[in-house]
Amino acid sequence: MRVCVVGAGQAGLQFALGLLAEGFEVTVVSARTPGELRQGPPLSTQAMFHDALETERAYGLNLWTPRRSRSRACGSRCPRRRGSGRRRSARA
Repeated sequence: MRVCVVGAGQAGLQFALGLLAEGFEVTVVSARTPGELRQGPPLSTQAMFHDALETERAYGLNLWTPRRSRSRACGSRCPRRRGSGRRRSARA
């Protein structure tokens, strides 16, 4: 059976890999080209986390371990909007 997966994010790729492991013929459609994915900023699929890796290992798709670089931490910051430095209490 042929299946088309729209989206090459972490969920789409895991879904496609799982379908391949079950014997389906899979095509993945992405808004980005392979070159854009390789040369662009890091995306979720380039930082695989424990649960995602375990799902892939369950299907024998352990493609990342030999080539991965270990991350000790990750984080994000949201810049404050101007003038929002202090909280104002609500008045009843």
